[in-house]
Amino acid sequence: MKTINSNSDLGCYGLGSSAPSNAKGAGIMKKSKSIMLAAATAVASLLGAAAMPANASVINLSNGDSSLSINPASNAGVDNWTVDGTNQLNKEWFWFRVGSSGPQSSIDSLTLTSQTALSTNGGSNNWANVTYADIAQAFQLSVTFQLSGGQAHSGTADLAETIQITNTGTSNLSYHFFDYTSMALAGHSGGQNVSLTGLNTATQSTTGGTSQTVVSAPAAEDEAGLGTGSSFPLLSALETTSGLTLSGSTTGTDVNGEWAFEWDPILKPGQSYLITVDKQICTVPEPTSSLALLGMGGIFISRPRRRDEDPDPRTMQVAEA
Repeated sequence: MKTINSNSDLGCYGLGSSAPSNAKGAGIMKKSKSIMLAAATAVASLLGAAAMPANASVINLSNGDSSLSINPASNAGVDNWTVDGTNQLNKEWFWFRVGSSGPQSSIDSLTLTSQTALSTNGGSNNWANVTYADIAQAFQLSVTFQLSGGQAHSGTADLAETIQITNTGTSNLSYHFFDYTSMALAGHSGGQNVSLTGLNTATQSTTGGTSQTVVSAPAAEDEAGLGTGSSFPLLSALETTSGLTLSGSTTGTDVNGEWAFEWDPILKPGQSYLITVDKQICTVPEPTSSLALLGMGGIFISRPRRRDEDPDPRTMQVAEA
């Protein structure tokens, strides 16, 4: 399985600038597909296994400057993505619905048949797979995660995911799948700017951080939440609105960071549907050393010099710098 080299493959796109270009997004998508299609092959044998309940436990992944927590049997889902010591994520998780009506359910409501965590590319459990089954509605669902962190204090990290949905029944399956994300860039929920474009790209930014997510296949619908304070209306809609179809705003300024993509495949018996998701975070590293030097320089600059005191060359050099 190909893995991202944490020292060379992670690039930080324009912090403090506008949304990354479509070309950059396409590059991330290409990288995500090459990584995660291989992962999908690795889990194919799991999908073919008989459904047996697994003992659920929290999965902790780490690589480079980043760590990730996954709760496969809880609605909490992925509830912590730490980059350089700061959690950048409120929640990411997945909902589904079979048919056009009825409520959505989060995937933890399914029977968890297996969970696996592996160490690759020098990481400590930086690859994981969770697989679920629904015998009554005749489908299986697998999610694979791969975390790639940057070097310490680089402020970069990448999370690649593959979702594979398989119809295990004897008739067509009308399926609706939702990928919900609520990011807390720079460690806070509010003050976020969100933009969804092309049904395949989500860009979020705030002072001190930028994130871009690229998905393939392109979604059928998408939506950005416009909540502030303690309000997360998009999450509430997923949990309470029957027959939900995402069709709301695709931009939000100074809001809570939340957005979602929706796919609506119809699967023939035995057919699988594959979705790849690639999330990249770039944060501004703490400039502790430069701030300390600036503070020392300020001491020299602000100190008044007596008229009878000879100029100190060191002071003049700092002041002139």
